[in-house]
Amino acid sequence: MLSEKPKVSIGIPCYNRPKTLWRTLNSVVNQTYKNIEIIISDNASPDPRVEKICKYFASKDERIKYYRQDKNIGMGFNANFVVKQSIGEYFMWLADDDYISNNYVEECVNVMRSRNDIRLVSG
Repeated sequence: MLSEKPKVSIGIPCYNRPKTLWRTLNSVVNQTYKNIEIIISDNASPDPRVEKICKYFASKDERIKYYRQDKNIGMGFNANFVVKQSIGEYFMWLADDDYISNNYVEECVNVMRSRNDIRLVSG
């Protein structure tokens, strides 16, 4: 049974894109819908700025769970990793070069809750 404000898990598998990762994370932490968890899995990025950005955001927002893979496990396994870590009633992936509007998650939840025939909303 869904809670009144269901938790939305946002999985962000990332690899070596520090220039866009900051914008991606900033768009997620500033969502109008607050009952979210943000799961970041860095796929062993060689650029140290990726880890630095992830740790910075994780230190500022308790909703963020940050993982760094010891070695590159491949894109598919990294994407699956964030799903396995999630506990939300809804889940969405976000690439490390994506940007979503501040009300994106809220609007997705509204659509999901208003329709029984929808199982997935994707941007």
